[in-house]
Amino acid sequence: MITIIFDTAAIKDLAIPLPVIIVSSVSLIFSASLLLIKNEKNSKLFATIDFILMLTSIGMLVFFTDKFESPFIGLIAILSIFSGVYGAYGVVSVLILIGILTSAEYLDNRLTFQVVSSVILIGIIPMILSIYIWHFRKNNENNNTTIDKKNLRLSAQIEGLSSQSETIIKAIGDGVVSIDGRGIISMMNPAAENLSGWTYDDASRLNYKSIFQLLDNSSQPINESKDPIAKALNNNEQILDDDLALQTKNNKKIMVSLHISPIGQPGAGVIVVFRDITKAKAEETEQAEFISTASHEMRTPVAAIEGYIGLALNPETATLDERARSYVNKAHESLQHLGRLFKDLLDVSKIDDNRINYIPKVTNIMNLVEDIVDGLKAKANEKKLELIFLPKPDNSGRFVVPVYYVNLDPDIIREVVGN
Repeated sequence: MITIIFDTAAIKDLAIPLPVIIVSSVSLIFSASLLLIKNEKNSKLFATIDFILMLTSIGMLVFFTDKFESPFIGLIAILSIFSGVYGAYGVVSVLILIGILTSAEYLDNRLTFQVVSSVILIGIIPMILSIYIWHFRKNNENNNTTIDKKNLRLSAQIEGLSSQSETIIKAIGDGVVSIDGRGIISMMNPAAENLSGWTYDDASRLNYKSIFQLLDNSSQPINESKDPIAKALNNNEQILDDDLALQTKNNKKIMVSLHISPIGQPGAGVIVVFRDITKAKAEETEQAEFISTASHEMRTPVAAIEGYIGLALNPETATLDERARSYVNKAHESLQHLGRLFKDLLDVSKIDDNRINYIPKVTNIMNLVEDIVDGLKAKANEKKLELIFLPKPDNSGRFVVPVYYVNLDPDIIREVVGN
């Protein structure tokens, strides 16, 4: 037997058997080889083999150097601490080694309180600590890995949605501008840049009033009370407006349709969607002018025809038998109806084009309505309808007619009540 003698003051003469030296050497060589190979595919297998060799060499070293009285007993504590790294098989292997050493002490009649204390302090407690530490660390790593994976998936989803939203906003033909609660522009799409003449780099971090110079129908800047964007910001309400013009960066005036929507809670800001409706407004104006001109032109021959029919119905200018007179009367009624249709068409075109004249004056509304009712009674009788004006009933008796004066355009009110 080959022995190695340690001659120190603290340790008595020790004899280390050759098998211990061989196993230790093999373990050392194998561990060094692992550092050189670095094969991740078989790393767990190599680590397990290395742990078994190390466990065997330490176990043999402690066993042949007086077991729990061995000066190398501290190596058992190190094994116990790192046993949790290798999972269940690492813990069970160390337990088996401690069981073998304890059984050997019992067979040698040396199982004293000191030995039991060593088993607990050097083997059991470090092992429990190892299980807790490495299991807790593994759970944390798993949790962190799970959280990282979820964060990566969430980040990928958010990035995908952001990219998709950006693509959609850029593809929209209408101008889209985001304005925060302070009135600062935070986003503009390419269409908004083309319509306003401002680039996002120039317009960002500026107040919207510097970009959206809105004008009224008289080409005058609108005041704060008529600013639809300010109303939407202050009242957190959706606003539609197509009666304003936008003065671009190049001082070009375009008619715009504004659709302003608040973002979430009050003070969060608004999204402004606008489009150029200059061409559409011009077409509406041309259409209204055409209808107005056509109505005027058509009323001229109608008036002429009505004049000739009036002459035909006048006994002093024409002689008609009863059948012919009934035909002419029906033609006259139809012609009057056609004239009223032309007048209504002209009025509608004026209303649509905001060209209707409104001339208010103080009027007795009771007398005005009474005159309208009296004028319609004939038509009501023809249709066998009873038309009653309550402030002035038809039955005899004393009554008081209320008097109400209002400031209005009597011609417009007469037309409304008549309709």
